[in-house]
Amino acid sequence: MRKIHLVIIILYFIIACYFALFNWAIFSVSLNVDLGFSIIQIPLIAMVFSLSLVILLIQLGLIYLSDLGHERDLGKKESDIQSFKAELHDHKSDDLEVFSQKLSSVEQKLDELLQSRDEKTDDLEHQDTVE
Repeated sequence: MRKIHLVIIILYFIIACYFALFNWAIFSVSLNVDLGFSIIQIPLIAMVFSLSLVILLIQLGLIYLSDLGHERDLGKKESDIQSFKAELHDHKSDDLEVFSQKLSSVEQKLDELLQSRDEKTDDLEHQDTVE
């Protein structure tokens, strides 16, 4: 977006310089300009370029304000992303805790089954040796 504004400004100055170069006699004529509180005599070229400067400054100010708005929006989105990451991390931690508890209970059951199997195997071996 910033490049478009810069291209427009450069294009405007190129066109103004082109007309000033080939129509210098018209641009060098002094005009009486009424400012509302005073009348001043100013060459047309000075008036055109001063108005161009005012337009340029207004446009640069608008670009700056637009960039500030975008930076504010980016900051808000960045904080939203950080809070989402924290929430996701907390959620993963909670899920990991639940899975860890389930895994512990499965390991306990497996240990109990293995122990009961070992006891039965020992009992069978003991019965085989007695007979």
